[in-house]
Amino acid sequence: MEILWKDSYSLGDPTVDREHQELFKLANETLLAHNKPTRTQCALKLYQHVRLHFEHEEKIMKDAGFPDLQVHIGWHNQLISQLNALSQSIVQDRWNQQDLQAFMAEWTGQHIGQADVALATYLKNRAPEPV
Repeated sequence: MEILWKDSYSLGDPTVDREHQELFKLANETLLAHNKPTRTQCALKLYQHVRLHFEHEEKIMKDAGFPDLQVHIGWHNQLISQLNALSQSIVQDRWNQQDLQAFMAEWTGQHIGQADVALATYLKNRAPEPV
C-alpha cells in the first residue's frame, strides 16, 4: 500500500514541503523493498532524511523565536524513537509494513497536521523584523 502525499499537507514553505514530500518517497521505497538488505538500506535513508529535516525545522523555529520550540522538539524525539524501533524490527526480522504505515499516519495526522501547521501559522503571523 502506497502512502500518498496530499496537497493539504503543504505548509507553504517550499523547502519544508519538499522535505516532507521526500519523506513520503523514502517511506514508500521502504514499503516496496522486497528483501532485508534493500529494506535496511531504504530505512537508513529514511532515518537520515528525517534527522536532517528535523535539524532544519528546529533551526527555523529557533531563528524565529517559536514559543513552542521545546514541545515541537519533543514531537521530533518521539518520532525518532518510533523510527529507531522500526529500524530495529527490520534488523531483527520482525518487519511489519503496518508499523511504517502507522508511523506515517502519525507523522501526517499529528505532526504535520498539528505541530507543523502551528509553526507555519506562527511564521505567517509574526511581525516582520525591524530593518
